[in-house]
Amino acid sequence: MNMVSSKIQAALPDSPALARAFERLARGKRADLLANLVELEGHCELEGTQARTHCYALALDGMGWPRSDLLVESICDFVIDYAIPRSKINEAVKSCEEAGHQGALVRLAKEARSLFTHLNQSGEGGELLLYCLAETLLGFPQIMAKMHLKTAPELHYNGADGVHASVDPASGQLCLWWGESKMHKTATGAIRECMASLVPFLVEPQSATAKRSRDLQLLRYGIDLDDKLLEQAIKAYLDTSNRLYGKLKFGGIGLVGFNDACYPPHPKKADADAIAEAVTKNLVAWKTSLGKRIDTHQLREIDMHLFFLPFPSVDAFRKKFLAEVGAR
Repeated sequence: MNMVSSKIQAALPDSPALARAFERLARGKRADLLANLVELEGHCELEGTQARTHCYALALDGMGWPRSDLLVESICDFVIDYAIPRSKINEAVKSCEEAGHQGALVRLAKEARSLFTHLNQSGEGGELLLYCLAETLLGFPQIMAKMHLKTAPELHYNGADGVHASVDPASGQLCLWWGESKMHKTATGAIRECMASLVPFLVEPQSATAKRSRDLQLLRYGIDLDDKLLEQAIKAYLDTSNRLYGKLKFGGIGLVGFNDACYPPHPKKADADAIAEAVTKNLVAWKTSLGKRIDTHQLREIDMHLFFLPFPSVDAFRKKFLAEVGAR
């Protein structure tokens, strides 16, 4: 082990330096995302578990329409950040400064959009929304742009929908957050599928055949934070032969989006308070369903953040997203 690696390993496990680095890396402003969302519950502990629940409803515009389309447009402002490695973004910014125009960033935006699939049933809109929630509301930065690893836009990448990071404030441990987004016609279906997708990343013992193994391998070789010292530090935790691997924690972030009748069919009948009341009432059942799934999958001791977001139509959200990224 060289001197630099020794210093990194000695400094990080209980040091706030890594936490401050992640705070700097997290993108987006909370107020911008919440222009189109109404927070009805945040960071609420689910009794008997280590899960925290978050519940949002779509905000209404001046005419009473739920701001689903505007939400799509706002998250699409993050397509470059989500899909392109940080070093490549920083190179483009530098190129723009040197050239005196924004051509490099325009090309990067085209490249980012070209990575999204054309499939009608694509879940990539939900995956981008999950990214924005994790970065903006939780402050957990994405530590690898997996979209850039796709071999063809029609394909979805394997593994988790996202990989984010934070430092546990109590223990100082590095925590990797595996993200899964599910957009479904029903809340029960979205919860069931989200939990089933998260389970392998959270409970399987580490081995060459564990579902998270490929993502960990990609992180070890492909992490790009445009900060070599920070990358080396994180890689030390990801190395299963390194003692720091024993100080690595795993957690889950889930987004469950689903159709809900809380939004009236005609905007003139929309009332923000009535929508909030209906969603809050239904939230009791959604959390009960989530608790049962946590029990089924033996996830009570696993740190998780679960976001509930009802839509007038998840299909309309998906179609708008495909149009916005140029897939339709």
